[in-house]
Amino acid sequence: MKAKRAIIVIILWVFFSFVWFIQNRHFVFQSHLRLSFVEALSLMNSSAVGYSSIQAYALFYTIPFIVCLNHFFLLKPIYCIVRFAKRRHLYVREFIEIVIVAIVFSFMHTFVNVLWTSRFFSFEQLQEVSFFHIALCNGVLLSLFYTSVGLIYQCFKDLTRQSNVAFFLTLLLVGLWFFMEKLFIFTSWGPMKDLTIYTQWFENRWTIIEFLFAYIRQALLVFLLFFMYSFLYERKDFIS
Repeated sequence: MKAKRAIIVIILWVFFSFVWFIQNRHFVFQSHLRLSFVEALSLMNSSAVGYSSIQAYALFYTIPFIVCLNHFFLLKPIYCIVRFAKRRHLYVREFIEIVIVAIVFSFMHTFVNVLWTSRFFSFEQLQEVSFFHIALCNGVLLSLFYTSVGLIYQCFKDLTRQSNVAFFLTLLLVGLWFFMEKLFIFTSWGPMKDLTIYTQWFENRWTIIEFLFAYIRQALLVFLLFFMYSFLYERKDFIS
């Protein structure tokens, strides 16, 4: 199992590295663009399009995340399930597994971004604009977001009892929510509007308080989905 997880992590590194170079090749290999350091860094981490965009988080990365969620831990055989005295222990354990996969996935995305950005820009330049700190903050926020996605997937999985259907419904729900926010149906706040840390930082739009509110909102969403998931799990039929 450890070997399988190591392979998954390596695949994630290759996948994110490939996406990073595809999205940022114009900024790191074409000097004729004549962009300043901050301009290039801001465009490379734009929330509108690219490696760290909301579109990528919602429509693109959700697919490999769910695949990782399905393969990072072994399926639980029935004898493993019945040894737990209460179902609460089971869904708490599954919640922890979702959190672990979300953290691994999010910080692999962050690690690749930091690794290759550091390869093409000097450490002093990146430190001057607090890139490493903001990358860490973004990684934590992504972990909360993908924990929510994982809980949505598990809710659909328990309702439909089919992982393929749950996979499709999760992609559909996250995609619809993305387009609703993009079309400004939700003008005040939407879960994906918090995933703009890089842009807000480089354009000096958010204060520390607004950063904290983004974390609080995402954490509250996780708790809401957790209680919904626990309600469904208590009524889950393991036999069928």
